[in-house]
Amino acid sequence: MTLADLGHDALVGADLPRLMDEAVAVIAQTLGVRHVSVLELDRAGETLRLRAGIGWREGTLGSMIDAMPGGYAAFTLSASEPVVVGDLSTETRFAPSPELLEHGVVASVAVRIMGAGLRPYGVLGAHSVHPREFDGSEVEFLCAVANLVALGIHRRRQALELNDTILQEAVVAKYALEAGQVERAQQVLLDIVARAQAMINDLLGGASGEPVRGLVAGDLRRAPLGDEGAPTPADGDR
Repeated sequence: MTLADLGHDALVGADLPRLMDEAVAVIAQTLGVRHVSVLELDRAGETLRLRAGIGWREGTLGSMIDAMPGGYAAFTLSASEPVVVGDLSTETRFAPSPELLEHGVVASVAVRIMGAGLRPYGVLGAHSVHPREFDGSEVEFLCAVANLVALGIHRRRQALELNDTILQEAVVAKYALEAGQVERAQQVLLDIVARAQAMINDLLGGASGEPVRGLVAGDLRRAPLGDEGAPTPADGDR
C-alpha cells in the first residue's frame, strides 16, 4: 500500500473502514511506528471513538476516549497545525493521554481530520514507544494521509447523498404517475436528471469541484477518452 493507492481509494469513495485500515497501515510502514490511531469525534464533541488503528491491545478498537478540554485529543482538535510531542511524560501543553501512556508511547504526532464545514471529523495520530523527533517530512506525510481520509469521508457522504436524493425523487415520480399526474411526473424526472448530473459532476470533478469535461446537459453517459486521455467532445459540440 502506497500513498498513491490510498489517494485512489479516497477519490473513488471506498468503504470507510477499509480506507482507514489502509491509512493506518501506510502510516505505520512509512513512519516506522508501532501505534497509529484514527479517532472519530461524536456529534456532541465530548468523546472520541477509536475507529481504526494498529498496535493497540485486543478489544481497544471501538473504545471511547474522553475528549476532555486540556487533553491531547482536544488540544489537537483545536490546533490549526499538527501537534508534535517529543516526550509525552513531560508534556506541559496538555494532559498526556492515559491510553497512550498505558501502551508505553513516548513520542507522538497528531493532526486533525477535517469533516463537513469547519467541524473536524477527528484525529489521526502516529505514536512511537521510543524517543524520537518527527521531522518535517514525516509530519507532512501524516497531514497528507489525514487529508486523503477527509477526502474519502467527503466522497462517501456525497455518494450516499446522491443515492438518497435519486431514490426519494424517483418515489415522488412513481406516485405522480399512479395518480395520473403525467406532467408532474415528467417534471420530477427532469429534476432528477439535472440534480444527478450536478452531483455526479461534483463527484467526478475532483476536489476543485470543476465540472467534468465531456458531460453536457441531459447526458449522464461517461465521456469517452480521446487519444491523449481527455474526454472527447459530445456530438453536439463538434
